[in-house]
Amino acid sequence: MDEWLQARIAEAWALVRKGDTFGIGRRFLIQHGAI
Repeated sequence: MDEWLQARIAEAWALVRKGDTFGIGRRFLIQHGAI
């Protein structure tokens, strides 16, 4: 997995933990198989 994608996934997880209002982070994680 490349570093760019890992960084995006880390950001998405941070968003989900903070309270992902629009489900954007969660959708991203599902799309990339990180959930």
